[in-house]
Amino acid sequence: MKKIALVLASIHTGSSVTLWKEIAELAEASGDQLFVFPGGRIAYQENQEYLRNEIYALVNPDNVEGMLVWASALSGAVSIEEVEAYLYNEELPTVSIGVKRSAWPCVAFDAYAGMQTVIHHVIETHHVKKIAFLRGPEHHDSAQSRYNAYIDTLQHYRIDVDPLLISDPVGWTEGKRAVKQLLDERCLVPGRDFDTLVCSSDLMMFGAGKHLEQLGYITGRDYIITGFNDSRESRLLKVGCTTARMPVVNLARISYSLLGQNLAGDDSLLYDIMLPCPLIIRRSCGCTYALGDEEHARSILVNETRFAEWISEHLEVTKEEEPLLDSFLAGDFGVLSQFARSYFDREGDPNHLTEMIHWYQKFFAKKPFDNERIMGDLLAIQDLVTHEHAYERDCQEKLLNNLKSDLLTVRRIPALGMIMAQHLPDLGITDAYLMLDGEEGVTTLVGGYRP
Repeated sequence: MKKIALVLASIHTGSSVTLWKEIAELAEASGDQLFVFPGGRIAYQENQEYLRNEIYALVNPDNVEGMLVWASALSGAVSIEEVEAYLYNEELPTVSIGVKRSAWPCVAFDAYAGMQTVIHHVIETHHVKKIAFLRGPEHHDSAQSRYNAYIDTLQHYRIDVDPLLISDPVGWTEGKRAVKQLLDERCLVPGRDFDTLVCSSDLMMFGAGKHLEQLGYITGRDYIITGFNDSRESRLLKVGCTTARMPVVNLARISYSLLGQNLAGDDSLLYDIMLPCPLIIRRSCGCTYALGDEEHARSILVNETRFAEWISEHLEVTKEEEPLLDSFLAGDFGVLSQFARSYFDREGDPNHLTEMIHWYQKFFAKKPFDNERIMGDLLAIQDLVTHEHAYERDCQEKLLNNLKSDLLTVRRIPALGMIMAQHLPDLGITDAYLMLDGEEGVTTLVGGYRP
């Protein structure tokens, strides 16, 4: 059993949600202990995020044996060099996720090429010319790579780079602020002054897109909008949004494997790895299907094997879902509802499932296919899963509110342990301990519980 630290800014927004869950599953499957440190971006002032940085001091060889650090997520207010200096410990084996630093092996993604594919698609397929860009954080290597890709791609197509169409650098959560700068301060009008809005992340795209929806602009009619990451925010506007997929699951799996090999004494594989960011086409750019028209789809889905590979990649099919998919492709339509339930339960994109069924009916169905009935069944399953998730969130919110209410009544520190034992098991936390950080590095056990 290894003690591994996961250091990242948060576990509740953007791609961090998927990353930390995947690493938690890997740790559980390996029998390792995972300590998660969502200590915020370093020195970041907004919402007093920097106050959480103190927990990073606990990431040391006395407490853990190795560290996975999403280094790029910790920048924003400081440079990536300062992130490395802040966290570096010569005695602690470390793998960096997202950005290469000299001291650590790295598993990264090609943000530059990913953003290029998005902009290339809207120019080549939709013939746009007036492309606005919402910049990400200034001190963020990946955000800078995405911005560089925007500049270079426009220059490649001999499209003038207009500074008025480029927002100032803003935080990932400030998409609304960035688009308001274009609209309010520079008096730009979507559809007239820019036909496409390229955003540095899906989280930014969501903030900007919601603001434009509130102003009455319609995506696809008035303007095109795109993002980056393929996080859940890319599916929360009125239409699904075209984006580039950050390979979060593979980032987690490969980085965990590299760290495990290092801790086992095998440093022969401690090299840097760069993963691609594939284009994910949805309707916000004007496309109906990711594979385009029927002729283009047929040229890619040349046989059932290639179709199965495309489904597995496009829908990110899990090991548990693979037998269901095989049965469906063999003509057993009865398993489709099971597959759909599993797919929607992990918040899969309904547009991808719809496209899978569309091309199956077009090219591979060997017997009559009641598309209308099947689509109706899928909508019913999606609705059921959505309501189940909403009910679970409501229940969790009530439990959290009860916990908050009791915490507000605390007058003595020892009472905290009793409140934890009363409420946290209902939230799925089987055991927990509360430590009070004192002077000169001395910590005191305040309370806790275990089964």
